[in-house]
Amino acid sequence: MGASELLLLPERPVNGAGGVSAEIMRQLITWVADFSGDIPLSISENAAAGMPTCTPFKNEARLREYAHVDAYGTLKATSFDTTGISIGLDGIMSALRQLARET
Repeated sequence: MGASELLLLPERPVNGAGGVSAEIMRQLITWVADFSGDIPLSISENAAAGMPTCTPFKNEARLREYAHVDAYGTLKATSFDTTGISIGLDGIMSALRQLARET
């Protein structure tokens, strides 16, 4: 068994403190551009700007690229969102349409 992807999650500031610096982001962008490994790279939506390749599903709406289902069955626009739509009997696609209307 091996890894199926490498998820890059640059630190986000919390309450105005911390977070990855602009210099570290520049270095990360360079590292991603130079990466030649076999494992796919993924990155959080909030850090995707400026990355060499950050459109995981070119024909999908942005919401569908980063949609996240948490352990409670709540569909969120990204894993960082605090609110979302509870997935009901109509299923995930219904919840996705509802989330798209609300965002």
